[in-house]
Amino acid sequence: MKSLLFCSLFFFVSLNLFSQKMKREYNYLIHVQHQSRVVISDNLRNAELVAAKVSSTQTEEYGYAAKFYIALADNYLAVNEPEKAIFAILRQRTLFPEFELEAISKELYNKAIHDAKILQTSADTVWLATTSQKMRNLDETLRHTVLLRNTFKIANLYKADPEIYTFYQRLLKQNPANLPYCIRQYGFYTALEMTPKHKFKFINRNPNNTLYIPTFESKLEKMKFIRHVKRYCKQTNDLELLNQYKAYQ
Repeated sequence: MKSLLFCSLFFFVSLNLFSQKMKREYNYLIHVQHQSRVVISDNLRNAELVAAKVSSTQTEEYGYAAKFYIALADNYLAVNEPEKAIFAILRQRTLFPEFELEAISKELYNKAIHDAKILQTSADTVWLATTSQKMRNLDETLRHTVLLRNTFKIANLYKADPEIYTFYQRLLKQNPANLPYCIRQYGFYTALEMTPKHKFKFINRNPNNTLYIPTFESKLEKMKFIRHVKRYCKQTNDLELLNQYKAYQ
């Protein structure tokens, strides 16, 4: 009985501390929002460290975590980083869905989409796929999967690659098997040390092959890709994969 009481008390205290921490981080994002770009940018690095540790299973009362991501998006827009603002909003919608924040998140989302010059139709498709009602019925691992799968549906988010990669690593620890093709493809292209711009350009949303082969615009582009693969295979001593790509070449 004492053990159960202690565990219950520890759980309650942990949740309370988590709530206080998120409230503090949220309030600080609001505080620096109208400061200089240097101050905002410096704080955003710290805010992302917090964001990487937040789990949607930590508390049932995660209102401040949801507000934190909204404020994070607003701060990114203030320093002209709309791609990162988009990813912040998608994190809020999938990991901490709150119907009450729908209007303000939609406004920020549309502004970020406009500033990033992203096609509105693809952005609208992702928005409809991540409604609060749909996300609340999923466990944390599935929410992370939905987050990345939908992130890769929006072109030109490569400027948010460091933040996206952090959540890819988290998902890899949670569910290394049965990842959607586009997420496994992203991981492979990262291992090839391709630039973020090329990674996002090459991701196939609808795969039709067993190898991770993108659609190329030119022969030169294809040669550069194969060169990345060969270097990776030699580093990992993966002769089977190397032979497969040689045959493709």
